[in-house]
Amino acid sequence: MANAHRNTICVSGDTHRRWTCELPVRRWIRAFLLTAMVLPVLSCASQDLGHGYRLVQRQQDTSSDPNGFEAVAHYADLYYGLRKLGTPGQFSISPSGRYAGFEEEGRLLLFDRQSRAITDVTDGAFAIPRTFDWNEPAAFLEIDYYEDHAPSSIELPR
Repeated sequence: MANAHRNTICVSGDTHRRWTCELPVRRWIRAFLLTAMVLPVLSCASQDLGHGYRLVQRQQDTSSDPNGFEAVAHYADLYYGLRKLGTPGQFSISPSGRYAGFEEEGRLLLFDRQSRAITDVTDGAFAIPRTFDWNEPAAFLEIDYYEDHAPSSIELPR
């Protein structure tokens, strides 16, 4: 193990050995620089939602952004397994876990675990969902909104 960091140099028939830490120092510096670049920008905490879904809370340092509102921005990303589905405002997972409905940037999206597809099911004007009422046997999702927006009835893929 000690020989792993030793160079052998031959000069005029003599063998001289010297210790070097060049390789480990380079690895340490690379690891330090990568850590120093990533840690101030991003930190995460994950919440298991069941059925393979999770919500990952993250913070991003925005202090260097002159147009930023706060020094640290807070986000929550919705994942199914390793796939990031989006950064939702409101969301709901169906009782069976096959579907996830969520609002992102004014759009209403539906994820189908079976097909792995995300479909935009926005019905027109923007509104923030208040409740998601799943009726999987009948293949419908009813959504009620906070604003003066009629409820949506979305047909679920079979």
